Amino acid sequence: MDDAATSLDGGIDIHSLRSRRLGTYTHTYTQRDAMLYALGLGCTAAADLRYLYEGSEDFAVLPTYAIVAAHPSLALVPLESYLPGGLDRASALHGEQYLELLGPPLPPGGGRLVTRPQLVDMQAKGSGLVVVLRTVTSDDESGRDVAINEFTTFILGKGGIRTPWPPAPRSPAAVAPNDPPPRAPDAVATFATSPDQAALYRLSGDYNPLHIDPRVSSRVGFPQPILHGLCSLGVSVRLILSRYGGGDPAAAARLRSVKVRFSKHVLPGETLRVDMWAEQPQQQQQQQQQPDAGACARGAAAASGAAAASGATAASGGAVKVIFRTWVVERGVLVIANAAVELLPPPPAAVAANTGATMPVPTSRL
Repeated sequence: MDDAATSLDGGIDIHSLRSRRLGTYTHTYTQRDAMLYALGLGCTAAADLRYLYEGSEDFAVLPTYAIVAAHPSLALVPLESYLPGGLDRASALHGEQYLELLGPPLPPGGGRLVTRPQLVDMQAKGSGLVVVLRTVTSDDESGRDVAINEFTTFILGKGGIRTPWPPAPRSPAAVAPNDPPPRAPDAVATFATSPDQAALYRLSGDYNPLHIDPRVSSRVGFPQPILHGLCSLGVSVRLILSRYGGGDPAAAARLRSVKVRFSKHVLPGETLRVDMWAEQPQQQQQQQQQPDAGACARGAAAASGAAAASGATAASGGAVKVIFRTWVVERGVLVIANAAVELLPPPPAAVAANTGATMPVPTSRL
């Protein structure tokens, strides 16, 4: 273990690790990269031309591409030298992902994005160690920050490491439990992945052989190469934006944050089903504050008004939080849990066109 990462009592010096400057990673992308990523998430020319054709008047980059741009920077964090006994990368599982977008959408014409990684936290949990790495990505030309990512990794076999420090401060959206409300989903969408979905998605930069080489997947216990968790995330968010865009053709620009927990793997060729519950912020706060004794009554009332609540939320022109769960249909397996998408209010013009009413200009975020 790196001597500089060791405290006086022989443990890990977490304060030293958190303050380290770990360099920067520069990601250059073109319109072709943006279109290839959209194809990897299942976009089609019939339904998603604005993500696949550079000649489209409203050509745009899918907002979750900000994860792709930051992911390679994790290689700058030498976890092998921080942990007693080193690190077998095969024992590191991608447990959670948080994305927060900080401003206008990524430039559709391409650009250069600079990402700075930082170790945020280590916490022993059961037989493993939870490690949180945060990245801040900036537009190289303007210098403005465009996205924050938090990659949470569960490292098997490291549960014996002492972590006496308190958890690091994090955004409330990054640690929210995101429990679905007690009613049937407000909306459900499905997507049948292709047997070649992982082979296509990996061309956006994640070349882990686990997703393409049967010898590697067999060695770690999977019947075949598995789909990237970040592909399942991207597909889920794309379906949510399609459902809750409120008629806004630029709905992707409203994405404020995404939080997911990966619970199981997906095999290419399986069908994903995304269950969605949409709530405005005040609805969610009221639900969290209500006592458990009234849960049954609330559930019955909520179920009877689910359809009305869903339509009102999508068309109201306000901010919305969509809690979701993603399942594999064929196996009935939950693959993404503890998940939510936060959407900012649509522009006033889009709301007026959608409802026939003039809406006030929003002045705050979620």
